[in-house]
Amino acid sequence: PWRSYRPPSVAPRGCGVADIERGLICIEAALVQTIAAVSALKLSIAAKSAIEQTVATESACEQTIVTESAIMLSNAAQPAIEQTIVAQSANEVFLVAESASEQTVATES
Repeated sequence: PWRSYRPPSVAPRGCGVADIERGLICIEAALVQTIAAVSALKLSIAAKSAIEQTVATESACEQTIVTESAIMLSNAAQPAIEQTIVAQSANEVFLVAESASEQTVATES
């Protein structure tokens, strides 16, 4: 035990100015890496937000396409609807004429 004794004036090993400077350099390097990691994380969060907005925009575009398709189908069906209305009107006119004809025949009898 007496051989490991050091007088108080001798600093323990690893506590010299050069050792402290190396330790500070290591701490600085770790801080730089931490800042870079935080920056990368911020970029990742921004990218995630951009992706979510892109997905939302894509969904809105798909809904617009579906709406546009429905409008096109409606426009295509419009003439058929008009023809149906005309045919229905003609049918009503025919029924009225047929009824009148039957009444005429009944009157003649």
